[in-house]
Amino acid sequence: MPIEEKKNMITDEEKVYGKVTLGDYNNLAKYSLGWVSYPVYFLVAIVPPVVQLCISYWIAKWTSMSLEDQQKPINFWIYVYFSLGYCLT
Repeated sequence: MPIEEKKNMITDEEKVYGKVTLGDYNNLAKYSLGWVSYPVYFLVAIVPPVVQLCISYWIAKWTSMSLEDQQKPINFWIYVYFSLGYCLT
């Protein structure tokens, strides 16, 4: 094969502009794991930010308590449970 023909084998990629529709996500779920993928995607995309928000809220509430209330063990354990929940998601 001559060198001139080899140079023409590589072409630039086309850029596609547009929006990803809900049907595209549905096809992704349908062809990957089926109906099982919906809860998996939900757990991966929604639950971790919500749990992290709960952790931030609890730390803010805990630090605004009086010093006597801050020393109660239940406050620490609530923080630990939120943190473990975040690690598991």
